[in-house]
Amino acid sequence: MAFLRAFALLIAPVCASLLGCGRPDPQLPPTVAVSAIVTLDGTPLEEAEITFSPSASGPSSNGRVVAGEVIDVMTNGQKPGVTIGEHVVTIYDRPVEAGGRELVPDSYGRFDGGFHATVKEDGPNEFNFELARD
Repeated sequence: MAFLRAFALLIAPVCASLLGCGRPDPQLPPTVAVSAIVTLDGTPLEEAEITFSPSASGPSSNGRVVAGEVIDVMTNGQKPGVTIGEHVVTIYDRPVEAGGRELVPDSYGRFDGGFHATVKEDGPNEFNFELARD
């Protein structure tokens, strides 16, 4: 029994690396880097999630807001950057633990929240999103 447990512990990382870290889907459209600053009432937003959803069709791009800067943006969870074109931008709280407080007003997490971004192939793709409490 100990042999099986040891074997499983040795083989598990190999299987995970083969299955979990594949190449991006070749069918995904081209992406480009974006940079953005997100403020809430004039102060850099501490922490949130951000989504760039194409106004037409195509995969969404998700990232994080940390200390007011947008980082780690990935399209379809596989490819760095955002697809080229017009996007609706939503910004919403990361999951809040019990007793925690939400920072981002709910209206910014909806498609009619008011933010849009045009991502260009040749940039610059720099955006400022200024949020205000309701």
